[in-house]
Amino acid sequence: MYALEPQIVARLAQALPDAQVVGWSEDANRKVPANKVLLVVRLDDTPVNTSNQKAASIGAAWSVALAARRGSGAVDLLDGAFDASFQALHDWAPEPVRGRPWDYLHYRRASPMPEQDDGVFGVVMFFETAAIYRSGN
Repeated sequence: MYALEPQIVARLAQALPDAQVVGWSEDANRKVPANKVLLVVRLDDTPVNTSNQKAASIGAAWSVALAARRGSGAVDLLDGAFDASFQALHDWAPEPVRGRPWDYLHYRRASPMPEQDDGVFGVVMFFETAAIYRSGN
């Protein structure tokens, strides 16, 4: 599951060269830089879509949190980052990981970030994909 995180981070970093993009598993600085957007990619949920005795289609819901510091131009920064993130991830098929192919990512929804008192606001986007996992039985 987590092996998909670096691909998503790389894809977003390429689409948003002026943003700071990190994965949840990374030991990275998560402070929102001035006049830039911070994106944090995180595995959010793994529902089983279909299952039988030999395999399961396991979904992977990914969240992309986009955060900016409040101030002049912050809304434009977030709006541009939202658009670029959507363009980069919606209907994109990641490369296979350890021989396991992944379905196309699809945008599902977005929610405002929980309120914070540190001058930061943003939005969390949610995307879904799935892969077939085969049992060894």
